[in-house]
Amino acid sequence: MRLIKSLGLILLSLEGVAASAQTFMVDGINYNVLSEEGMAVEVTRGKYSGDVIIPSSVAYKGMYYIVKTIGDKAFYECGDLTSVEMPSVTTIGNNAFEDCDALTSVEMPEAMMIGDGAFYGCDALTSVSMPAVTTIGSGTFEDCDALTSVSMPKATTMGASAFNGCGALTSADMPAIKTIGEQAFYSCKALTRVDMPVVITIGEQAFYLCQKLTSIHMPEATTIGDGAFGDCDALTSVSMPKATNIGNGTFGSCHALTAVDMPMAITIGEEAFNNCESLTLVSMPEATTIMDEAFYHCDAMTSISIPKATTIGKFVFGYCSALTSVNMPEVTSIGDIAFGGCFALTSVSIPSATTIGDNAFEDCSALISVSMPVVTTIGEYAFYCCYDLASVDIPASVTTIGDKAFNGCVGLTSVYCHWEEPLECNPQFESKVTANATLYIPIGTTDAYRSVSPWYNFDHIVEKDYSGIADTPQPEVTVKVID
Repeated sequence: MRLIKSLGLILLSLEGVAASAQTFMVDGINYNVLSEEGMAVEVTRGKYSGDVIIPSSVAYKGMYYIVKTIGDKAFYECGDLTSVEMPSVTTIGNNAFEDCDALTSVEMPEAMMIGDGAFYGCDALTSVSMPAVTTIGSGTFEDCDALTSVSMPKATTMGASAFNGCGALTSADMPAIKTIGEQAFYSCKALTRVDMPVVITIGEQAFYLCQKLTSIHMPEATTIGDGAFGDCDALTSVSMPKATNIGNGTFGSCHALTAVDMPMAITIGEEAFNNCESLTLVSMPEATTIMDEAFYHCDAMTSISIPKATTIGKFVFGYCSALTSVNMPEVTSIGDIAFGGCFALTSVSIPSATTIGDNAFEDCSALISVSMPVVTTIGEYAFYCCYDLASVDIPASVTTIGDKAFNGCVGLTSVYCHWEEPLECNPQFESKVTANATLYIPIGTTDAYRSVSPWYNFDHIVEKDYSGIADTPQPEVTVKVID
């Protein structure tokens, strides 16, 4: 008896499934009933070609159904489909028109949601007007090679790779968009203008390789993903007044970029402006952390002022060959090779720095003076081959000097040491320096210095009273402070 009741329940259940999954065809279009109560149907997969018009409603067996949805893969690979009109459809399913190679135009005035890959690979599609759409799925128009313009005035969310590889796309009008997914406009090589005044979040590589993009209007953006504008060769200036986090490689290799204004930026990611060879003006007054290689090979940059920076990573300004002055009064830690290859740098004032990394100023051949009053650690090769460095003032706070820290500094004429008990180390001063330069030490410490390496190598040792501020040696050139 229990078995019969169970079978009866299963049959009733199956009948419900069959009813809800009822399909029928009218005028060559396949439909699936979504709801008998709501009298709604979706267009389902079929062999469609030519110009197709999806009606607002359809009659079947004396019943009228509202057509609101294009189902998943409904027109998938319909290679002879040329156009579609769907005046009342509000939802386009995933991959609905994928690989419809002959499709040139789509009219969908009521569509609000477009699924993932809906028009993926529609090679002949040239323009899209979707006045009501709010949500664009991932890969929706990916590889639509002929698409030239897009107008979506109400769209607020765009998924990953939405327009990836749309090589002919020249403009995108999306005034309401707030979120742009990863690689959304990746390799849109013809894109010249983007106007997105309320966008907040820009995903990784969103505009990567948009090589003709000259201007962007995104005043509300706060978070910018890794590589978002990487290799945008034509981009000349960037103003993002609310951006707080700049991702890794965000503007890497933007060769024409000359000016950056980001007054609220706090964190600058790795390689953020790497190889921006034309960059001359940088305004980031609130930045505190600058990651590795952030401004590597910014060849045209002559000065940089980041007054609140506390940490700068490795190779941050590496090979900024025109850089002459730096203003970073709050920096406490300077990464390895941070200024390596800054051939034009003449003076550095780092009043708060406690750590100078390995090779930090390597090959700064024009460097004349360094002010580092509270430093505790000087890394290996820190001032390697700073040929023009004339004097160095080592405060009593220094507890570590790495091997060969001053190797190749052949221009040294004065070395000031403030320790009462000299530090034994191997900075490897050149023999020319130890023979000709003067080592200045505290009063009464000559015997101590004469017994410790490398200080006993100096031929000229002079005791000096360091007790008064006025007696502390000053830099030989004025440090240029940038407002």
